[in-house]
Amino acid sequence: MAGVEVKVEGLSKSFGRANIWSDVTLTLPPGEVSVLLGPSARASRCSSRP
Repeated sequence: MAGVEVKVEGLSKSFGRANIWSDVTLTLPPGEVSVLLGPSARASRCSSRP
């Protein structure tokens, strides 16, 4: 199975007036397992493709 690179540029996130992320760039290489953790250390999003 061939992997696919995932690239995000300029990501911003806010809750009301609280700016959480601003202009984030993220590149996930093919075949990697990646997890984004929130402040409570829970996985808010999970991406895995071996």
